[in-house]
Amino acid sequence: LQATLYAANPGLEKDLLRRDGWKRFTEDLSRFATKDWVEKYATYYIKPAAGMEQELYLLENPGLSDAIGVGESTKHIESLRISVRYESQDNLYDSYGDTTSPSYISDSARRSETRSRLLLSNPTYAAATYRRDAYDNDFPDHLITPFAGFRMVELNRPEGWKKYWADDRYLLANPELFSTAKRLLFWDRKAPDPAKIPNEPFERTWNEVYDNLRLPDGRADRDARYDYRGDNIWFDQEGSRIGEWKPHVRRTPTGKARFRGLISELAR
Repeated sequence: LQATLYAANPGLEKDLLRRDGWKRFTEDLSRFATKDWVEKYATYYIKPAAGMEQELYLLENPGLSDAIGVGESTKHIESLRISVRYESQDNLYDSYGDTTSPSYISDSARRSETRSRLLLSNPTYAAATYRRDAYDNDFPDHLITPFAGFRMVELNRPEGWKKYWADDRYLLANPELFSTAKRLLFWDRKAPDPAKIPNEPFERTWNEVYDNLRLPDGRADRDARYDYRGDNIWFDQEGSRIGEWKPHVRRTPTGKARFRGLISELAR
């Protein structure tokens, strides 16, 4: 009934809250009995109690917490801003794990996959959630964006790739991020070793070409892979550098081919 009354009379709810504010502040002989503070009082209480809007409004209006006797959130203000801005996306993400929601997904693997698809379909939202994670875990301001960037690298691992070094390359380029995350998030992962991390062309070629050299039964075609390494020296050398395999032993040419280089030299 109250909601219907407010809907039929726009502005009524806030007017009533203003009245409550004046009454409260004047009865207490409060220094907050001014039009400005009463307006802030009404604005705060007209916001939904669920969610982060009220908490954000308190932080954005210093002193209001004392005026109305409500404690401020301990969260970083930017974390609250992200929660308010992306409330609908957060609700959808959370609904997949809420047993009371029609969107609930009981299978944990499928739930995780669905959440990943949601993030991949909205990279702006995904990056914002990772920044919020960084704020909530007390990362220093200058590492907020790098941390989100690292999580985005993890999120964007191409489907089907069996080997992925992009995350380690990212950490290798951001040593302070690694040491800070290890301390704040209690990471058990080892520090990235440049001697074991290949360049991006090798990574892509390994996953999109080399790994697909297989026999009809699905097993690795060792001969085809060995020949591929022999035909692509850069690939073989990079794999050798990181310890994937021993260097390819190039076949010794026979017949005329064996002496082709020497003949060319003598002909000069």
